[in-house]
Amino acid sequence: MAMNKNMLSPVGFSFHIKKLPEFNFFVQNVTVPGVSFPVIEQPTPFKNVPRYGDHLVYGELNVSFKVNEDLGNYIEIFNWLTGLSFPDSFDQYKDLAEEGKQLTGDGLESDSYLMVLSSNMQPIIRIDFEDIFPVSLSDLIMDSRDTQIDYIEATASFRFLKYTFTPV
Repeated sequence: MAMNKNMLSPVGFSFHIKKLPEFNFFVQNVTVPGVSFPVIEQPTPFKNVPRYGDHLVYGELNVSFKVNEDLGNYIEIFNWLTGLSFPDSFDQYKDLAEEGKQLTGDGLESDSYLMVLSSNMQPIIRIDFEDIFPVSLSDLIMDSRDTQIDYIEATASFRFLKYTFTPV
């Protein structure tokens, strides 16, 4: 197989979360999380010897998006977070689980994917994130002092079980 000498473009992608249909269109930025492998120190009489651990540790999946005018995409994530944390009643958690199963077949978590595009804007790699769920949602900053309209952007952070790469 010949080596591909083309550089990866940061604008060649599309991102989708099964549970959030309004969210997907407005995605501006996705940070594919890093992965690490904890090291275990094995004691010896002379010095500790580093040994590989037994599991991977994934960072957070951070996604920046433009907020649509009726806040629909922001509210989708807000409601997901609220349902997971059920601050007012246990029914919030139950309703989230039932709603997810009816709409997408997902319950409290959802599957997601990032499609990486080539320099010709053709799909080349699909990164699948399994069982994602939101852990934070950024502030919405409204400022009447702005002299030009820069549409509001927010960031959501997600945790997940794992991710995998699949050539397309």
